[in-house]
Amino acid sequence: MKPLSDNEFDKCLKSEKFDTIQALTDNQAETLAKLDGNELDLSGLVVITDEQAKILANSKRTELRLDGLTSLTVTQVESLAEYMLLILSFGGLTAISDEVAEALSHCQAERLELNGLKQLTDEQAKWLAQFDSADCWLTMNGLDELTDSQAESLSQFKWKYLILEGICSLTNAQAESFSRFKGEYLRLGLHLSDCSDYQQKLLSKVLF
Repeated sequence: MKPLSDNEFDKCLKSEKFDTIQALTDNQAETLAKLDGNELDLSGLVVITDEQAKILANSKRTELRLDGLTSLTVTQVESLAEYMLLILSFGGLTAISDEVAEALSHCQAERLELNGLKQLTDEQAKWLAQFDSADCWLTMNGLDELTDSQAESLSQFKWKYLILEGICSLTNAQAESFSRFKGEYLRLGLHLSDCSDYQQKLLSKVLF
């Protein structure tokens, strides 16, 4: 994928429409990292180097969206995980390795969005439940099923919000695990009225 020419990049800077950028040079990444403001939406980016991830990790913006990336190296995640911002979004990741999940568990963002994930291993659920950031959200709305083991791991989540809006049904074992949810708020894709009487009794104090 070829980066924009200088003229094309200058046009993006003037319009502040960065979500059409598919590739960057290191100099362009440095320019973007120096911009003040709120959201830096680079959702059109389909490729990134380790060096560029390190550069963007020092961005002055409070939100970074990299939803066009379909894969990330551990090195890239480790760099971006150090970025202390409000929102870090990797919506293009449909699957991750256990090593990437471990690196994500050290994320310093207040809100980590992994809404493209379609599958999760038991090991990955354990790592993501250990998220380091103190007052944080984790959203994984692309998941439509969990194993009992994954539900048990995620119930140990001690952050502020866990949002799994793709989960529209639970086994009794999963409901029992989530009834012991350690965070403040749990949101699933089902409402109490969708649950059995037994599950309603378990989840009435944790679902919102």
